[in-house]
Amino acid sequence: GKGGKGGKGGKGGGKGGKRPRRDNRIDWPLEAGSHRYLEFTLYKENRDTLHAILQLAQSLHVSQNLFTFAGTKDRRAVTAQRVSAFRLPASKIEQLMARKPFGDSLVASDCTYAPAPLRLGMLGGNHFTITLRDVDGSDAADGGGDAGGGDGAPSPLVPSNVQAALEGLRTHGFPNYFGLQRFGANVDAATHEVGAALLRADYPQALRLLLAPSQDDSAEELEARRIFWSTQDAVAALRLLPRRPSVARQLLEGLRDNGSSNVLAALSRLPKNLRSMYLHALQSWVWNHAASERLRRYGCEAAVEGDLVLPPDAVAGGAATGAEIEAVACELDAGGGAALAEEAAGGADGAEGAEGSEGGGDSGVGKAAKGGDSGPHGLPEPHVVTAEEAAARTYSIEDVVLPLPGTKVVMPQNELAEVYTELLARQRLEPASFHHKVKEMVMPGAYRRLVQRPRDLSWQYFRYTDPRVPLARTDLARLRGDPEPQGVADGPRLAVVLRFTLPPSTYATMLLRELTKQSTDLTHQLELNQPHVAPTSAEHAKEE
Repeated sequence: GKGGKGGKGGKGGGKGGKRPRRDNRIDWPLEAGSHRYLEFTLYKENRDTLHAILQLAQSLHVSQNLFTFAGTKDRRAVTAQRVSAFRLPASKIEQLMARKPFGDSLVASDCTYAPAPLRLGMLGGNHFTITLRDVDGSDAADGGGDAGGGDGAPSPLVPSNVQAALEGLRTHGFPNYFGLQRFGANVDAATHEVGAALLRADYPQALRLLLAPSQDDSAEELEARRIFWSTQDAVAALRLLPRRPSVARQLLEGLRDNGSSNVLAALSRLPKNLRSMYLHALQSWVWNHAASERLRRYGCEAAVEGDLVLPPDAVAGGAATGAEIEAVACELDAGGGAALAEEAAGGADGAEGAEGSEGGGDSGVGKAAKGGDSGPHGLPEPHVVTAEEAAARTYSIEDVVLPLPGTKVVMPQNELAEVYTELLARQRLEPASFHHKVKEMVMPGAYRRLVQRPRDLSWQYFRYTDPRVPLARTDLARLRGDPEPQGVADGPRLAVVLRFTLPPSTYATMLLRELTKQSTDLTHQLELNQPHVAPTSAEHAKEE
């Protein structure tokens, strides 16, 4: 007779006694039509984007590789951004959120279906609301509650130099430096130093930097690193290392499998986009120093002879070029990088965009705009400012771009060209170093604006007493209909709430550095916060 359920061959057996294959396909909702992607808004507090996606995926019991996004958002912020997921029904998100597993600290909502996924780099910009507390100034003048386009705060006495600084920021912008997060949290093994070692083909030095102790290491991690460097025994070190994905684990596994002498094979275990980040950090380090020299030698009034400017079409049309590089770089840490390693170790779809950027994604103008003039390799062809144009002030300082060094960029035709050579020499490199024998380490280069002006800059003054009371509403508070925060008319402290928009690969921390003339180093900022309890919504950012 017939066997049990499943046909001949016994209970549950298939033909010949084989277990039947399960159909894991999900019934796709009719309202999605031919669209295969779900798109939703991800709201999060005090976690970076990769960590938020990981938590969401685990709660939904799906792979985090299903999720993609246009860029990562900071951990120390309240942020909102769009995220896409491959063949994930909206009902799964809605059912999970109905249980509120994360309270109000992580919320996914506003689900729609889309024909294509979001990719790293598909970013028009970031809008920020930032509260600066305990603002001090040299003297006081009636600044008005809605100065700079604010929306009706009380009218406190505001130091006139504070108002002047804000007006100056709106008019002149700020030096477009790469932020400190670009270079990692481990000061003894900065990401640009790793990149320089890779370009020099000094792979043992790159390994030493990547496996150097970090101030964020646990006791187990520190002991694992010590064991490896004292014994060269990767297996023994791995026994002590926590099992979560990390740069150190991937390197040690590579050394275990390929032998301690095959360092290049171990480095190849790191995801391609992660290896690229170290090289882009080196480019960023050179660019930052070159920008400082350009401003020191020639000032910030206008373009000078020998400066580079780009065709208007290229500047206007290429704003989002390669922002995927920046997105991943913000999560990078030379001493750990666990969150990025978790994302990349699984081969996440989100890593694909990071590998496809011609210009490295650092400039915002890395490729020529459609219809604009371009060079033979896809980069926009820069114009060299002539003596006559400099004398006539034909170009403003906002037109000036500086190259991120590479094989396909043009250097400024003034003293800055020698500055680039000297900066590379400090890392034991030369311009030819970017023609690397390893194909993936060949760096084309890109162009980046020297000065950036924030768009839609406005500000609002508040007097306040309690530092724990929020002075800016989050998106979630707006949706709940919470009232606008109100200041205390005679409060002893002054705050400024800033609102502005920046293009991709532009750092709000650098805007704040220029405005406050203070270091953006995390240690310094934590020291400023010591007398008070940190506010619950110090920074809010969302994509446009």
